Amino acid sequence: MDLRPRIDDSHLYGPALDAGLDGIRMLVDHTARGMFAAALVGTDDVHAETFLGPSVADDAAAQPAAVAGHGVRKALLDYLLDEGRLTLDEQGRVRASSTLTVAAAERQSADALVSTRPELADARELLGVFERRAADLLAGADGITILRDTLGFQRMQALWERLTLHLPQRRVERQLGAELLIERMRRQRSGITVLECGAGVGSVLRTALELPGFITAVDALERYVYTDINPFLIEWSKDWFRRNAPPALFARMEFQVLDLDAGSCTQSPAAGSVDLVILDDVAHDVVDVVATLQWLGTLLSADGWLAMIENFRQPARDFLFIEIFPITFHSYNKARLGRGSRINRGFMSLPEWRSALDQAGLQALQVVPDPHHHHRWPMGGIVAACRA
Repeated sequence: MDLRPRIDDSHLYGPALDAGLDGIRMLVDHTARGMFAAALVGTDDVHAETFLGPSVADDAAAQPAAVAGHGVRKALLDYLLDEGRLTLDEQGRVRASSTLTVAAAERQSADALVSTRPELADARELLGVFERRAADLLAGADGITILRDTLGFQRMQALWERLTLHLPQRRVERQLGAELLIERMRRQRSGITVLECGAGVGSVLRTALELPGFITAVDALERYVYTDINPFLIEWSKDWFRRNAPPALFARMEFQVLDLDAGSCTQSPAAGSVDLVILDDVAHDVVDVVATLQWLGTLLSADGWLAMIENFRQPARDFLFIEIFPITFHSYNKARLGRGSRINRGFMSLPEWRSALDQAGLQALQVVPDPHHHHRWPMGGIVAACRA
Protein backbone atom coordinates (compact mmCIF):
# COMPACT_ATOMS: atom_id res chain seq x y z
CA MET A 1 0.00 0.00 0.00
CA ASP A 2 1.37 3.42 -1.02
CA LEU A 3 1.16 5.69 2.02
CA ARG A 4 3.24 8.58 0.72
CA PRO A 5 1.59 11.93 1.60
CA ARG A 6 -0.36 13.79 -1.04
CA ILE A 7 -1.32 17.11 0.50
CA ASP A 8 -3.01 19.65 -1.78
CA ASP A 9 -2.10 23.02 -0.26
CA SER A 10 -3.76 25.24 -2.87
CA HIS A 11 -6.53 26.24 -0.45
CA LEU A 12 -4.04 27.23 2.27
CA TYR A 13 -1.99 29.80 0.37
CA GLY A 14 -3.09 32.78 -1.70
CA PRO A 15 -4.23 36.42 -1.56
CA ALA A 16 -6.35 35.88 1.56
CA LEU A 17 -3.29 34.72 3.50
CA ASP A 18 -1.27 37.64 2.12
CA ALA A 19 -3.88 40.07 3.42
CA GLY A 20 -3.80 38.43 6.83
CA LEU A 21 -0.02 38.51 7.03
CA ASP A 22 0.19 42.17 6.02
CA GLY A 23 -1.33 43.23 9.33
CA ILE A 24 1.20 41.23 11.35
CA ARG A 25 4.05 42.60 9.24
CA MET A 26 2.87 46.13 9.96
CA LEU A 27 2.74 45.55 13.73
CA VAL A 28 6.15 43.87 13.74
CA ASP A 29 7.60 46.76 11.73
CA HIS A 30 6.23 49.29 14.22
CA THR A 31 7.55 47.26 17.16
CA ALA A 32 11.02 46.82 15.66
CA ARG A 33 11.28 50.53 14.96
CA GLY A 34 10.06 51.41 18.44
CA MET A 35 12.49 49.03 20.15
CA PHE A 36 15.47 50.34 18.22
CA ALA A 37 14.43 53.96 18.68
CA ALA A 38 14.43 53.28 22.43
CA ALA A 39 18.02 52.03 22.13
CA LEU A 40 19.03 55.26 20.40
CA VAL A 41 17.51 57.59 22.99
CA GLY A 42 20.01 60.29 23.96
CA THR A 43 22.51 59.60 21.20
CA ASP A 44 22.87 59.66 17.46
CA ASP A 45 26.26 57.93 17.49
CA VAL A 46 25.83 54.17 17.93
CA HIS A 47 28.46 51.96 16.33
CA ALA A 48 27.04 48.74 14.88
CA GLU A 49 29.71 46.50 16.45
CA THR A 50 29.26 48.15 19.84
CA PHE A 51 25.50 47.75 19.63
CA LEU A 52 25.73 44.06 18.68
CA GLY A 53 28.44 43.18 21.18
CA PRO A 54 30.71 40.14 20.82
CA SER A 55 29.37 37.31 18.68
CA VAL A 56 28.07 34.27 20.55
CA ALA A 57 27.19 32.26 17.45
CA ASP A 58 29.86 29.62 18.04
CA ASP A 59 30.30 29.97 21.80
CA ALA A 60 28.84 26.83 23.39
CA ALA A 61 29.53 28.23 26.87
CA ALA A 62 27.59 31.46 26.32
CA GLN A 63 24.84 32.16 28.83
CA PRO A 64 21.22 32.16 27.58
CA ALA A 65 20.86 35.88 28.28
CA ALA A 66 23.93 36.71 26.19
CA VAL A 67 22.71 34.58 23.28
CA ALA A 68 19.16 35.95 23.42
CA GLY A 69 20.26 39.57 23.73
CA HIS A 70 22.67 39.26 20.82
CA GLY A 71 19.97 37.55 18.75
CA VAL A 72 17.43 40.30 19.36
CA ARG A 73 19.94 43.09 18.65
CA LYS A 74 21.15 41.45 15.44
CA ALA A 75 17.62 40.74 14.22
CA LEU A 76 16.53 44.33 14.78
CA LEU A 77 19.64 45.78 13.17
CA ASP A 78 19.50 43.50 10.12
CA TYR A 79 15.78 44.03 9.62
CA LEU A 80 15.87 47.82 9.91
CA LEU A 81 18.91 48.09 7.63
CA ASP A 82 17.15 45.92 5.04
CA GLU A 83 14.04 48.09 5.30
CA GLY A 84 16.03 51.32 4.94
CA ARG A 85 14.98 52.57 8.37
CA LEU A 86 18.66 52.63 9.35
CA THR A 87 21.88 53.18 7.44
CA LEU A 88 25.56 52.58 8.19
CA ASP A 89 28.13 55.24 7.46
CA GLU A 90 31.71 54.52 6.35
CA GLN A 91 32.86 54.22 9.97
CA GLY A 92 30.19 51.61 10.76
CA ARG A 93 28.05 53.97 12.81
CA VAL A 94 24.29 53.43 12.77
CA ARG A 95 22.28 56.36 11.47
CA ALA A 96 18.52 56.59 11.83
CA SER A 97 16.59 57.62 8.73
CA SER A 98 13.58 59.89 8.90
CA THR A 99 11.34 56.81 8.74
CA LEU A 100 12.60 55.13 11.93
CA THR A 101 10.04 56.83 14.16
CA VAL A 102 6.49 55.56 13.63
CA ALA A 103 4.47 58.55 12.46
CA ALA A 104 1.07 59.45 13.89
CA ALA A 105 -0.61 58.62 10.59
CA GLU A 106 0.91 55.14 10.68
CA ARG A 107 -0.37 54.63 14.22
CA GLN A 108 -3.85 55.71 13.16
CA SER A 109 -3.79 53.30 10.23
CA ALA A 110 -2.75 50.50 12.56
CA ASP A 111 -5.52 51.43 15.01
CA ALA A 112 -8.11 51.22 12.25
CA LEU A 113 -6.93 47.80 11.11
CA VAL A 114 -6.59 46.38 14.61
CA SER A 115 -10.14 47.46 15.46
CA THR A 116 -11.45 45.07 12.80
CA ARG A 117 -9.25 42.06 13.61
CA PRO A 118 -9.17 40.69 17.17
CA GLU A 119 -6.04 38.60 16.58
CA LEU A 120 -4.13 41.79 15.75
CA ALA A 121 -5.32 43.40 18.97
CA ASP A 122 -3.92 40.42 20.90
CA ALA A 123 -0.64 40.56 18.97
CA ARG A 124 -0.29 44.29 19.57
CA GLU A 125 -0.82 43.83 23.30
CA LEU A 126 2.11 41.39 23.48
CA LEU A 127 4.28 43.44 21.14
CA GLY A 128 3.50 46.56 23.16
CA VAL A 129 5.10 44.88 26.16
CA PHE A 130 8.21 44.19 24.08
CA GLU A 131 8.39 47.80 22.97
CA ARG A 132 8.00 49.15 26.51
CA ARG A 133 10.58 46.69 27.86
CA ALA A 134 12.98 47.08 24.92
CA ALA A 135 16.01 47.84 27.09
CA ASP A 136 15.55 44.62 29.06
CA LEU A 137 15.09 42.50 25.92
CA LEU A 138 18.12 44.02 24.23
CA ALA A 139 20.10 43.16 27.35
CA GLY A 140 19.00 39.52 27.08
CA ALA A 141 16.04 39.24 29.46
CA ASP A 142 13.76 36.27 28.72
CA GLY A 143 10.68 37.40 26.80
CA ILE A 144 8.45 34.81 28.49
CA THR A 145 9.46 36.12 31.92
CA ILE A 146 8.84 39.72 30.86
CA LEU A 147 5.39 38.89 29.48
CA ARG A 148 4.44 36.96 32.61
CA ASP A 149 5.69 39.66 34.98
CA THR A 150 4.05 42.46 33.00
CA LEU A 151 0.71 40.89 32.10
CA GLY A 152 0.30 38.25 34.77
CA PHE A 153 0.26 34.54 34.04
CA GLN A 154 -3.46 34.18 33.33
CA ARG A 155 -3.56 37.09 30.87
CA MET A 156 -0.40 35.91 29.12
CA GLN A 157 -1.80 32.38 28.80
CA ALA A 158 -5.12 33.62 27.40
CA LEU A 159 -3.42 35.81 24.81
CA TRP A 160 -1.01 33.06 23.81
CA GLU A 161 -3.85 30.56 23.35
CA ARG A 162 -5.79 32.91 21.09
CA LEU A 163 -2.72 33.84 19.04
CA THR A 164 -1.77 30.18 18.63
CA LEU A 165 -5.22 29.51 17.19
CA HIS A 166 -5.97 32.67 15.24
CA LEU A 167 -2.85 34.36 13.88
CA PRO A 168 -2.88 33.98 10.07
CA GLN A 169 0.36 31.99 9.94
CA ARG A 170 -0.81 29.72 12.75
CA ARG A 171 -4.14 29.06 10.99
CA VAL A 172 -2.19 27.71 8.01
CA GLU A 173 0.13 25.64 10.18
CA ARG A 174 -2.55 24.02 12.34
CA GLN A 175 -4.71 23.33 9.26
CA LEU A 176 -1.76 21.61 7.59
CA GLY A 177 -1.10 19.46 10.64
CA ALA A 178 -4.78 18.54 10.95
CA GLU A 179 -5.08 17.60 7.28
CA LEU A 180 -2.00 15.39 7.49
CA LEU A 181 -3.54 13.63 10.48
CA ILE A 182 -6.86 13.09 8.70
CA GLU A 183 -5.16 11.86 5.52
CA ARG A 184 -3.19 9.30 7.49
CA MET A 185 -6.36 8.12 9.25
CA ARG A 186 -8.32 7.80 6.03
CA ARG A 187 -5.62 5.87 4.23
CA GLN A 188 -4.33 3.57 6.95
CA ARG A 189 -7.81 3.07 8.46
CA SER A 190 -6.89 1.15 11.59
CA GLY A 191 -4.34 0.68 14.35
CA ILE A 192 -2.76 4.14 14.03
CA THR A 193 -0.42 5.44 16.72
CA VAL A 194 0.22 9.20 16.71
CA LEU A 195 2.86 11.06 18.74
CA GLU A 196 2.35 14.83 18.84
CA CYS A 197 5.28 16.87 20.19
CA GLY A 198 4.98 20.48 21.31
CA ALA A 199 1.20 20.10 21.29
CA GLY A 200 0.75 23.21 23.46
CA VAL A 201 -2.92 24.20 23.63
CA GLY A 202 -3.88 21.52 21.11
CA SER A 203 -4.21 23.67 18.00
CA VAL A 204 -3.68 20.79 15.54
CA LEU A 205 -6.16 18.41 17.15
CA ARG A 206 -8.67 21.18 17.86
CA THR A 207 -8.53 22.10 14.17
CA ALA A 208 -9.02 18.47 13.17
CA LEU A 209 -12.19 18.40 15.26
CA GLU A 210 -13.57 21.20 13.08
CA LEU A 211 -12.82 19.47 9.77
CA PRO A 212 -15.11 17.06 7.94
CA GLY A 213 -14.00 13.46 8.05
CA PHE A 214 -12.10 13.47 11.32
CA ILE A 215 -14.76 12.22 13.73
CA THR A 216 -16.05 9.63 11.27
CA ALA A 217 -12.51 8.24 10.95
CA VAL A 218 -11.57 8.39 14.65
CA ASP A 219 -11.84 4.61 15.03
CA ALA A 220 -8.68 4.40 12.91
CA LEU A 221 -6.77 5.76 15.91
CA GLU A 222 -5.44 3.27 18.41
CA ARG A 223 -3.31 5.65 20.46
CA TYR A 224 -2.81 9.45 20.39
CA VAL A 225 0.15 10.42 22.58
CA TYR A 226 -0.20 14.15 23.29
CA THR A 227 3.00 15.71 24.65
CA ASP A 228 4.55 19.03 25.58
CA ILE A 229 7.54 20.09 27.68
CA ASN A 230 5.31 22.23 29.91
CA PRO A 231 3.46 20.24 32.62
CA PHE A 232 0.93 23.06 33.04
CA LEU A 233 -0.04 22.88 29.36
CA ILE A 234 -0.41 19.11 29.57
CA GLU A 235 -2.86 19.38 32.49
CA TRP A 236 -4.65 22.35 30.90
CA SER A 237 -5.04 20.48 27.60
CA LYS A 238 -6.17 17.28 29.27
CA ASP A 239 -8.95 19.21 30.97
CA TRP A 240 -9.90 20.98 27.71
CA PHE A 241 -10.18 17.75 25.71
CA ARG A 242 -12.02 16.00 28.54
CA ARG A 243 -14.65 18.73 28.37
CA ASN A 244 -14.76 19.30 24.61
CA ALA A 245 -13.60 16.24 22.69
CA PRO A 246 -15.89 13.37 21.69
CA PRO A 247 -15.50 10.47 24.14
CA ALA A 248 -14.31 8.22 21.30
CA LEU A 249 -11.30 10.52 20.80
CA PHE A 250 -10.53 11.27 24.45
CA ALA A 251 -10.49 7.57 25.29
CA ARG A 252 -7.60 7.13 22.85
CA MET A 253 -5.55 10.08 24.15
CA GLU A 254 -2.57 9.89 26.51
CA PHE A 255 -1.10 13.09 27.99
CA GLN A 256 2.61 13.09 28.79
CA VAL A 257 5.42 15.55 29.46
CA LEU A 258 8.12 15.24 26.80
CA ASP A 259 11.49 16.99 26.63
CA LEU A 260 12.71 16.51 23.05
CA ASP A 261 16.28 17.16 24.14
CA ALA A 262 16.08 14.25 26.59
CA GLY A 263 14.57 11.96 23.97
CA SER A 264 12.01 10.27 26.20
CA CYS A 265 8.69 10.73 27.96
CA THR A 266 6.83 8.93 30.73
CA GLN A 267 5.70 6.07 28.51
CA SER A 268 7.51 6.49 25.21
CA PRO A 269 6.02 4.53 22.31
CA ALA A 270 8.01 1.45 21.40
CA ALA A 271 10.56 1.64 18.60
CA GLY A 272 8.94 1.16 15.21
CA SER A 273 5.41 1.64 16.54
CA VAL A 274 4.50 5.22 15.59
CA ASP A 275 2.69 5.85 12.30
CA LEU A 276 2.67 9.64 12.52
CA VAL A 277 4.86 12.03 14.51
CA ILE A 278 3.61 15.62 14.50
CA LEU A 279 6.02 18.36 15.61
CA ASP A 280 4.01 21.56 15.80
CA ASP A 281 6.45 24.46 15.40
CA VAL A 282 8.91 22.83 17.80
CA ALA A 283 11.43 20.74 15.81
CA HIS A 284 13.77 23.74 15.49
CA ASP A 285 13.59 24.40 19.24
CA VAL A 286 16.09 21.74 20.34
CA VAL A 287 19.78 21.69 21.26
CA ASP A 288 20.85 19.00 18.77
CA VAL A 289 18.47 18.77 15.84
CA VAL A 290 20.14 15.70 14.33
CA ALA A 291 20.01 13.73 17.59
CA THR A 292 16.34 14.61 18.08
CA LEU A 293 15.45 13.58 14.54
CA GLN A 294 17.40 10.34 14.94
CA TRP A 295 15.48 9.46 18.10
CA LEU A 296 12.13 10.23 16.49
CA GLY A 297 13.16 8.19 13.46
CA THR A 298 13.63 5.12 15.65
CA LEU A 299 10.00 5.42 16.77
CA LEU A 300 8.57 5.45 13.24
CA SER A 301 6.94 2.40 11.73
CA ALA A 302 8.30 1.18 8.39
CA ASP A 303 5.99 3.51 6.45
CA GLY A 304 5.52 6.12 9.19
CA TRP A 305 5.54 9.87 8.64
CA LEU A 306 7.47 12.55 10.52
CA ALA A 307 5.46 15.75 10.00
CA MET A 308 7.26 18.94 11.02
CA ILE A 309 5.17 22.12 11.01
CA GLU A 310 7.81 24.80 10.52
CA ASN A 311 8.72 28.26 9.25
CA PHE A 312 11.42 28.32 6.59
CA ARG A 313 14.13 30.95 6.75
CA GLN A 314 14.61 32.34 3.24
CA PRO A 315 17.28 33.42 2.35
CA ALA A 316 19.25 31.33 4.79
CA ARG A 317 19.95 33.98 7.46
CA ASP A 318 17.06 36.40 6.96
CA PHE A 319 15.07 37.58 9.96
CA LEU A 320 11.50 36.28 9.67
CA PHE A 321 8.89 38.80 10.76
CA ILE A 322 6.98 36.05 12.58
CA GLU A 323 9.92 35.35 14.90
CA ILE A 324 9.54 38.67 16.68
CA PHE A 325 7.72 36.68 19.39
CA PRO A 326 10.01 33.68 19.99
CA ILE A 327 13.36 35.34 19.31
CA THR A 328 13.26 36.87 22.79
CA PHE A 329 12.72 33.49 24.48
CA HIS A 330 15.80 31.83 25.94
CA SER A 331 14.57 28.40 24.83
CA TYR A 332 14.49 29.59 21.20
CA ASN A 333 18.21 30.33 21.27
CA LYS A 334 19.57 27.08 22.73
CA ALA A 335 20.48 25.25 19.52
CA ARG A 336 23.97 23.83 19.02
CA LEU A 337 25.14 25.13 15.67
CA GLY A 338 26.99 22.99 13.15
CA ARG A 339 24.90 19.84 13.63
CA GLY A 340 23.25 18.99 10.33
CA SER A 341 25.00 22.02 8.78
CA ARG A 342 22.88 24.17 11.07
CA ILE A 343 23.80 27.85 10.93
CA ASN A 344 20.72 29.36 12.59
CA ARG A 345 19.27 29.27 16.05
CA GLY A 346 15.49 29.16 15.92
CA PHE A 347 13.92 28.82 12.50
CA MET A 348 16.00 27.00 9.88
CA SER A 349 16.22 27.18 6.10
CA LEU A 350 15.13 24.28 3.90
CA PRO A 351 18.76 23.34 3.05
CA GLU A 352 19.51 23.13 6.79
CA TRP A 353 16.51 20.84 7.26
CA ARG A 354 17.46 18.61 4.34
CA SER A 355 20.98 18.23 5.71
CA ALA A 356 19.74 17.45 9.23
CA LEU A 357 17.24 14.89 7.93
CA ASP A 358 19.90 13.23 5.81
CA GLN A 359 22.30 12.93 8.76
CA ALA A 360 19.46 11.47 10.84
CA GLY A 361 18.72 8.79 8.24
CA LEU A 362 15.49 10.41 7.06
CA GLN A 363 14.30 11.82 3.76
CA ALA A 364 11.74 14.48 2.87
CA LEU A 365 8.68 13.12 1.05
CA GLN A 366 6.85 16.42 0.62
CA VAL A 367 7.59 20.08 1.38
CA VAL A 368 4.68 22.50 1.86
CA PRO A 369 4.43 24.99 0.28
CA ASP A 370 6.58 24.43 -2.77
CA PRO A 371 10.07 25.84 -1.96
CA HIS A 372 9.86 28.59 -4.58
CA HIS A 373 7.02 30.11 -2.50
CA HIS A 374 8.96 30.21 0.78
CA HIS A 375 9.95 33.86 0.50
CA ARG A 376 6.28 34.84 0.18
CA TRP A 377 4.90 32.18 2.53
CA PRO A 378 7.54 30.91 4.96
CA MET A 379 5.05 28.94 7.06
CA GLY A 380 4.43 25.31 6.14
CA GLY A 381 6.10 22.02 6.82
CA ILE A 382 8.02 18.92 5.81
CA VAL A 383 6.74 15.35 5.78
CA ALA A 384 9.66 12.95 6.12
CA ALA A 385 10.18 9.21 6.50
CA CYS A 386 12.97 6.78 7.24
CA ARG A 387 15.33 6.48 4.29
CA ALA A 388 14.85 3.22 2.43
